[in-house]
Amino acid sequence: MDKFLADWLAKSKSPSEEEMLSVQQFVEALGSKVQEVNLLEIDKYLRESKIARKVSGYCEKVAEEATKDDTTKQSTPNRRGRPTPPLHSVESFLLALTTPSKDGRIFVSRAQGSDVNKADVVHLKYQLLNPSDHFQEVVSAARSVILAGGTMQPISDLQTQLFSSLEGGELNTFSCGHVIPKNNLRCVIVEKGPRGRDMTFRFEQRGDRELMVELGQLLKNFVNVIPSGVVVFFPSYAFLNNIKKVWEENGVLEQLAVKKKVRAV
Repeated sequence: MDKFLADWLAKSKSPSEEEMLSVQQFVEALGSKVQEVNLLEIDKYLRESKIARKVSGYCEKVAEEATKDDTTKQSTPNRRGRPTPPLHSVESFLLALTTPSKDGRIFVSRAQGSDVNKADVVHLKYQLLNPSDHFQEVVSAARSVILAGGTMQPISDLQTQLFSSLEGGELNTFSCGHVIPKNNLRCVIVEKGPRGRDMTFRFEQRGDRELMVELGQLLKNFVNVIPSGVVVFFPSYAFLNNIKKVWEENGVLEQLAVKKKVRAV
């Protein structure tokens, strides 16, 4: 893994570069030794031993013991606010490598490290594209399943992906409608930016600095004429961080802050 990450950093052409690989391509890139490892055996061991949960619980206990006599470090436990233990993330990523290659993709991206030297690091993220097989385990084991959300239309696609094994009468749906009146909605496709640049954000173009600058200029124009708040959605946190970095360097964020209060979440 270390060799793969070092080689990827060395060959990446820009600080905002991002690459998409299938599971098979990623395993092959790690080398013959990894290909010889039986990931299903590792999957079985991790599930049966629950080693990630045990190590996480032990670490929490040690941390609590260390701060028990120090009143300056004592605080009310808040499990919801704690970050995911690193071993759980490693376990989840390893289990993702056992899924069929067609069910997901691995994204490799470059980001600035948080250490003193600010050395660049590589982020690995597995994106599940086909949840049907995994969700089938939930449907089979549960007496009933309730899904609630604000962006679940069209229901037909959801039914095909998650509840394909159910009969028509076994699935009930309920919708409260949209909170925004139809006359307040408008969908507009912006094909070109203020300087005539094509606003095309394919995956391979997300590292294009000029395109990011053009997007910033376009957003400034919108902000100048929109009286209230503005919400901007990005396809990934990696792309959001790259946009922020470019906009900070060329002053776009500062200019946006003159009109609106800027907050990235």
